[in-house]
Amino acid sequence: ADFYERAGKIGHRNYMWYYQSNVCRNMNKYDESERLLRKTLTLAKEEGDDVLLKSCIGDLVMLYVELNRRTEALTIYEQSVLKQEEFGSSSFMGTLATMYASAGDFVKAESYLKRGWGRAMNHTDSISLYLSSSEVRNLSNNRNVAYQELLKGVSLQNKETQQALQQP
Repeated sequence: ADFYERAGKIGHRNYMWYYQSNVCRNMNKYDESERLLRKTLTLAKEEGDDVLLKSCIGDLVMLYVELNRRTEALTIYEQSVLKQEEFGSSSFMGTLATMYASAGDFVKAESYLKRGWGRAMNHTDSISLYLSSSEVRNLSNNRNVAYQELLKGVSLQNKETQQALQQP
């Protein structure tokens, strides 16, 4: 990032900080990951880089949900200038569904699950959505359906694992 800055490649520097935030998150250095994401988010707004902006918002929401800081996740997503845009992956839609369910907004939670299923492209997407759906159902006190959704997700995980183990 420093070398990009010295070379005057500010956009490259910003993306490097974004990538560093992902490395920190994967190393369980959540405070540093959050700091870098917030810094990059601010710079992406200033530079008008919508792709980076969307990535930072998505990753901050995911980080906050992962850390059970769902109120902050909800706040950053709701205040986002891109909140009306589609953010992409079906797993992110599942995360948003979980976030809204934890805030008690089950109508929005269901709408994000529906969007996620519309974007699901493979078993990995389905596994993620079944697990999110299970959590949403559990939060809405629909424990029997939550259990069924969880079983579907675990069943798909088992199939994926079996297939992976059979490959050379």
